[in-house]
Amino acid sequence: MGDVWNPSGYTEPKFGILSLLMSSIMVTAGAMLIAIPIGVGTAAYLAEFASRKVEKYVKQAIDILAGIPSVTIGFL
Repeated sequence: MGDVWNPSGYTEPKFGILSLLMSSIMVTAGAMLIAIPIGVGTAAYLAEFASRKVEKYVKQAIDILAGIPSVTIGFL
C-alpha cells in the first residue's frame, strides 16, 4: 500500500492505492462542504420562512430533482 500511482513507470511500475483513497476522500469532503449548507439552509427556509405558495413550488422542484439519478446530473 504505497503512495505512488505510476503504472507506466520505466523502471518499475508502482500501484500504490493511497493516492486514490486520499483523492476520493478530498472530493467527498468538498462535495459535502457545498451540499450540506445548501440542504440545511433550504430545509430551514422551507420550514420557517417560506410562504405556502413558494413552499409548494420548491418542494415540487426538489421532488423532481430527487427522482433524477446523481450520475445523470453529473453527466449534464
